[in-house]
Amino acid sequence: MRNTDDRRATYHQSRQKALAQAESPLAAEAVRLQAEAVAAVTDWPEFQELAEQAIRKERELEGQGGGDGQSRMPPADMGDVNHE
Repeated sequence: MRNTDDRRATYHQSRQKALAQAESPLAAEAVRLQAEAVAAVTDWPEFQELAEQAIRKERELEGQGGGDGQSRMPPADMGDVNHE
């Protein structure tokens, strides 16, 4: 279990760093999609929070003209995920 916790923390930190370094809406979107995928499969709340941070960062970067202004994939509706 500890190994899983270590990997979880390490991956979360790497995605936080990637989001902090994102300079375009597409880079922020990539982090969002990764975080949403992890949150959908694991129910780890820190990844859902990270996805929400990435959405805010995407919008911020779009407002600065840092991309085409069009997200390629809408945010995931976590209610649609089957956790069976």
